[in-house]
Amino acid sequence: MWPTTPPLTGLPNRTLFYETLKRTLALARDTGSLVAVMFIDLDNFKGVNDTLGHAIGDELLLQFSNRLVQCVRVRDTVGRLGGDEFALILIMQEGQQGAAVIAEKIRDVLRTPFLLHGHDVSVTASIGTTIHPDDASSPDTLITYVDTAMYEAKHAGRDTYRFFTAQMNADVLARLELETALRKAIRNEEFVLHYQPKVHLNSGRIAGLEALLR
Repeated sequence: MWPTTPPLTGLPNRTLFYETLKRTLALARDTGSLVAVMFIDLDNFKGVNDTLGHAIGDELLLQFSNRLVQCVRVRDTVGRLGGDEFALILIMQEGQQGAAVIAEKIRDVLRTPFLLHGHDVSVTASIGTTIHPDDASSPDTLITYVDTAMYEAKHAGRDTYRFFTAQMNADVLARLELETALRKAIRNEEFVLHYQPKVHLNSGRIAGLEALLR
């Protein structure tokens, strides 16, 4: 039987976090409260592990979890979903504005370097947020949406946060359809290679070739 909390941070793991989210959403539906779900992923954490070792990486996760807990209220939930990915369940009154305040607090606590076995280590985080019931009511859908928002924050250059939007979902579906079409084209040998000459306008001489896959 899996333990309910990981030994490193003592925070709820993915399973316990999901169960807490379901209970919180049920309560919010009865009270009319807003619930923000937030994913926090440490940027370049793998680099810390690879250069300084896993023991220092674990210490970084432990110290960050302690700072993260200080950013929220007692009624909120902090979980560690695995690796360097953390998550919050926030019972809100102000919607996006209140969640943005928490996101800024998290960015602020990361401004101070971590002292890890004699090493000063600075890290940033990419943060995604989705709101119940504005974005969705199902816990599975909210988790999908917040994960999308977090990756959008990473694509935006890291050290930032993003709220889920319908356009993000449309972009993800478009990328998925494109990837599926490309795999199908490779499998069916539908690509054709063309070589296009590059010509000097003044002399008319061929200066090179471009390879085009169509």
